Amino acid sequence: MKTWLSGALAALVCASGIGFAQEPPKEEPKKQEEGKKRGGPMALPTSADLKEKCGLDEEQVKKVDEILASYKDKVAEAQKKIKDAEDKKAAAKEAMTLRGEITGKLVEVGKDDEQKKKLTEATAPPQRKKKE
Repeated sequence: MKTWLSGALAALVCASGIGFAQEPPKEEPKKQEEGKKRGGPMALPTSADLKEKCGLDEEQVKKVDEILASYKDKVAEAQKKIKDAEDKKAAAKEAMTLRGEITGKLVEVGKDDEQKKKLTEATAPPQRKKKE
């Protein structure tokens, strides 16, 4: 009887293990979603992302594109400084100041308080995972 019971238990453990092995990982969609959300430079969303998330009209989308285009050279320069700098923290701080300036101009595109709130949330810097 013990042999039969241990054999049944082993079969049950194997069967449940197979079920877990076939289940897709749950973190993959979050990573893909995050990549779509932050398609622009300096982890800023693109105008298409803002249109979708914040309900921007075509005129607002044009303004967002103009803002992002006007900062293109400054962003490239800031990213190069970070890459080449000996003091990466100082260069990153400078880049975050530039990012804040861009974000402020993007939020100004909103027509009302609700849309400005959505723009603020959509352009907020991505949260870093805390080390355990």
